[in-house]
Amino acid sequence: GINAEYGIAKYLEIPVILVVVEGGRGTFKTIREAAEKGFPIVLCKGTGGVADKMSNLLEGKPIELEVKTDLEWDTDLGTVNKILELHKEKGTIFIYDPSGFETFDDIVLASVLKTTQKINLRTKLLFPVWWNNLGQFKRVYLEELSRIKQCSSVVKSPTDDTVQI
Repeated sequence: GINAEYGIAKYLEIPVILVVVEGGRGTFKTIREAAEKGFPIVLCKGTGGVADKMSNLLEGKPIELEVKTDLEWDTDLGTVNKILELHKEKGTIFIYDPSGFETFDDIVLASVLKTTQKINLRTKLLFPVWWNNLGQFKRVYLEELSRIKQCSSVVKSPTDDTVQI
């Protein structure tokens, strides 16, 4: 399960990505577990099953849960609500839409860069180069440049002791 992958990834200091293609009811639980661990989750839209249900839900579209009993309904609804809560808190779910302009590689790389907390700036800049994805390199570079400029725009006023931004 997710715990085994988490332990290995943590030990080796490598990112783990959950890619959801189709998926049955048990996939909701797997997504929740991955979201709790902070793993990036890529939903492959258009493949059916849970991948489509979660993609639609994140895009604000209604979904229908296919359950047979009240207990299944409560369990699935509780799991889906927890997934949405975790996504709002951590922002770890990404949607790959094959009809969109971003490639699968773009989405996977962006998900790793946005969710990996311990990544240093050098690695953050080199990772897209290793993937031969200069578009992501440019995005990361511009984001970091903007962040650096924001930090350096805090200067001491020459006339008083207040800080200007």
